[in-house]
Amino acid sequence: MVAGSSEWVYPQSGEVDKNAGPVYFCAAASQTPTTAIAYDDPRFVDWASGWKDVYYGENCADEWRTPHLACGKAGTSVFDIVCLGDGGSITMTFDNAIRDGEGFDFAVFENSFDEKFLELAYVEVSSDGVNFVRFPNLSFMIPGFEDFEYGDPPPIGSTGSESFDARLVYNLASKYSIGKGHPFDLAELKYAYDFAMSAECTFSDEYKNHIIQNYPKLDVQNVRYVRIVDIIGDGRNRDSEGYPICDPCNCVGSAGFDLDAIGVINSAKNSALKPQTITFEPLEPMQYNKVVPVELVAVSDSNLPVRFEIVSGNASIDGNVLTPAAEVGEIVIRAVQDGNDIYAKAYAFQILKITEKQTQAITFSAIPNRTPEDSATIGLEASSSSGLPVGFYLVSGNGDFSGQTLVLNDTSAPQIITVRAYQDGDSDYAQATPVDRSFAIYNPQTFSQWSAANGSVSETDDLNGDGYCAAFDYAFGSETASANPQNLPSMEVQNGVISISWRVRVDSSDVQSVQLKTRVGDSSLWVRRPASSGDLYIENGSVYCNYYFSMAQPKNSIDVRFDISLASGATAVSEPRSFVYAYAYSDWLADNLIGERESAADYCVSSDGMTNLQKYASNLPARQVCSQSQVASFSKSESGAVLTYKFYKYAEVKKTFQWSTDMSNWFDASDSDITVEEVQTDLIYKFTKPIPDGGRCFMRVKIEK
Repeated sequence: MVAGSSEWVYPQSGEVDKNAGPVYFCAAASQTPTTAIAYDDPRFVDWASGWKDVYYGENCADEWRTPHLACGKAGTSVFDIVCLGDGGSITMTFDNAIRDGEGFDFAVFENSFDEKFLELAYVEVSSDGVNFVRFPNLSFMIPGFEDFEYGDPPPIGSTGSESFDARLVYNLASKYSIGKGHPFDLAELKYAYDFAMSAECTFSDEYKNHIIQNYPKLDVQNVRYVRIVDIIGDGRNRDSEGYPICDPCNCVGSAGFDLDAIGVINSAKNSALKPQTITFEPLEPMQYNKVVPVELVAVSDSNLPVRFEIVSGNASIDGNVLTPAAEVGEIVIRAVQDGNDIYAKAYAFQILKITEKQTQAITFSAIPNRTPEDSATIGLEASSSSGLPVGFYLVSGNGDFSGQTLVLNDTSAPQIITVRAYQDGDSDYAQATPVDRSFAIYNPQTFSQWSAANGSVSETDDLNGDGYCAAFDYAFGSETASANPQNLPSMEVQNGVISISWRVRVDSSDVQSVQLKTRVGDSSLWVRRPASSGDLYIENGSVYCNYYFSMAQPKNSIDVRFDISLASGATAVSEPRSFVYAYAYSDWLADNLIGERESAADYCVSSDGMTNLQKYASNLPARQVCSQSQVASFSKSESGAVLTYKFYKYAEVKKTFQWSTDMSNWFDASDSDITVEEVQTDLIYKFTKPIPDGGRCFMRVKIEK
C-alpha cells in the first residue's frame, strides 16, 4: 500500500479490468472510509504563496479569474477561489519546498458544495517549474451511471442519469467537497515510475512515456510547483490507463476546476519559527481617466516592516505608494513580511481594479436571527453609493423578493439563510462588489426547558466531569449525560500562540454572555479578553468565535477559563485549563545571539563537540565550553545499567532512549524502563536496563526537534 493511503491503491494491485465490475477507492468526505482532510487540520504547516503560468479555458468569466484567492489557507467560502474554465490550468508556487515525508505530503482543495457534483483536475508537481510529473490516476465514472445510494453502486456499464461517486475516482483533484482537502503522496510517483518500467505495466503508452521521461527530473525533497489542469468531463481526457474521464461539463460562466487552496503537510518550512499575519487594507476601484497614486497600508502582528510588490498589472511601486497606469485592468499587489530568526515569512494580497466606468459600493445592514414564529416577511436595508437600485437573490434558503422585502417560503428551524445584494451597474457605473448577509432561523430554548429534558439539572452541576457545568453544556450544545468534546471549546498552543475557538448555539436563548478570561503565572488576577466582531461568524445554527493571542514570553504558564451568565441571573465558571509556553528553539537561538549562519541544529558553536540541539535540550549556553557530564551520567546498579539525562522542561524536543548489546542494532526503551523526576526547571530521566549475563549493555538518547 502506498504511504499515506488507506484506500485500494493503484498500481500496486496490478492490472484493473474495468469490465469485471466496480473497484472502489475511498468514499466522499461524509462517508467512510475517506482520506479527506479538513481545512483546519493542524497537520497543515504551509500553503501555496504565489502562482505562475495561468491559462483560462472557455466559459470562465472575468470575475472568477482571481488566482490570488488560491494563495494562503483554505476555507469554506465557495467564492474565494480561482476558476480555471474548461481545460484551463494554473501553477501554484511555494516559498518553502514540499518534501516527501511520512504519509501524505500535500492536499488540494476545491469549492464543490455537493458531493455528487465534483469538477476534476489532474495534479502535477515539479522541482524546476519546467518539467512536471503527473500523479497516476484512475476514473471508473462513465456516462450513464444510475443514481444510487452509497453502499448500493451500479454495475459498470449501467445506463441512466449521470451521478458522481467519489469511490470510483483515484488521484484526481478533488473528489471531496468544500473545506475538505484531497491529499497526495509524493512517494507514489516513484512507485508509478517503477511500475511503468516493469513488464506488468498497464499504463497507457501516453502516461507510461510521460512518467518515464519526467520522473527522473523531479526531486521529491524539493517540490516548488504544483500544477492543476482542469479535465473537460465529456470523455476527451483520459486517465493513466487510457480510459475516458467523466465529470460535470457544459457549465457556463464558471466552468472547470475551482481551486481554493493547496495545503502542505510535509514542508521544508522551519517549524520552530513563529507564524505572523498581515492585514492588508482593501483598495477602492478607480476609473482609468481618474487614476491617482494610492498609499498601500499593511501591517503585521509581529510589528516587523512590510514591503510591497506587483504580481501582475501595469503599475509602479515606490515604497508603499502605488502608481497605476491610466488603462482599464486589474493590478494584483502582494504585501510581504520576509520574516527573521523568530518569525516565518508571511504575505497577503489585494487587487486594485481600474475600470472604464465610475465605481460604486453597496451598504447592506445586518439581518437579525429569527424563530419560526416570527413573520416570514423581512424588510431589507441596502443601498448603493451610485444611487442605483440594489437587487437581491438567495445564496441559501427558499424565498421570494419584492423590492427590498424578502418573503420566506420555508421558516423551519434550524437553518441558515444567506442573502446577496448586488448592483450590476449601467452605462455610467461599473458593477458593484456583491455583499452577503446571513441569519439563522432557530427554535429558542430556555435553560429551564433544556434542564427539564436533561434530568432537571442546576446551572452549576457538572454531571459528565468534563470541567464544564450544565450552563456551558446548554450554551455549547452538548449533552449532560456524557462528554461531548467536539461541542466544547477547543484550545491549542503553538509557538507561544494560543488558538481558542468556541460556539454558542443561537437557540440557547437564555445565554447573556460567554467570556474568555486568562491569568498569567501565579497571578490571582483574571483578565477578560473580548473577541473582535471579525472573529464571530454563524454556521449551521451556531455562533462561532475564534480567538488568538500570544503568551507573554517564553517559559510562562497561562490559565484559561470561561465565565457564563444566563438571563435568569445565574453565573458559572469553567475549570481553568493551563498552558505552558514552551521554550522554542528559535527563542534559544535569539537568547544566545546565534545568527542564521550558525543556527542549524547539528552545528557546534563552541569547541566542546555539543551541537546546538543538544545544548538547547538542556538549556546550556551556546558559546560556553560544556561537558556531556553536565547533562548525562552512566552508572551500574543492582537493576542493571543506568543512563541519567537532564532535560530542560520547557524545551520542545523529542527524546528516544535506546539500548544495544553490540553498538550495531539499537532498540527503543519501553516506558517501564524510564522514570522521570522534576527538579525545579529540569526533568531528570533515568533509563535502566538489565545487563545480559556475560554481555554488555550500551545506552544512548536520540534528541530531535
